[in-house]
Amino acid sequence: LADQGARTAEQTALALQSLNVAYTRMGKPDRDVDSAIAGLFQQLENPSSYNPRRFATQIKKVGAAIGN
Repeated sequence: LADQGARTAEQTALALQSLNVAYTRMGKPDRDVDSAIAGLFQQLENPSSYNPRRFATQIKKVGAAIGN
């Protein structure tokens, strides 16, 4: 997904954020997951400087946080 461009990356980040909100509403908030997802949005602050490798690295951090 990271290689598909900034718009796809943005949609990915939004989807993960939505899933995390739903998970949190079930009573399972996790600050590590919140922080990792926030890192995705930081990658997208300036679409012209979007870097797929950095985004992919941050996606892996989200996955690791979810796995904990």
